[in-house]
Amino acid sequence: MAQHPVHRICLTSWELLQVFHGPVIPRQGELLLLEKDGRESKYRVERVMYKLTSHDELMATVFVEPA
Repeated sequence: MAQHPVHRICLTSWELLQVFHGPVIPRQGELLLLEKDGRESKYRVERVMYKLTSHDELMATVFVEPA
């Protein structure tokens, strides 16, 4: 079983909201439902930054704002 790369979802202030694994990265403009502090909140993807890790995997940092 292949392990999926690790990505991050952050507020536009770089506050980490969630770490996720998987090949599907949210796109700019999409809505996300995220659970934080036991509550679900809706966020809109503002931008996505990609970085190559030391293991030659593409890691995405997804920046969101409350929707």
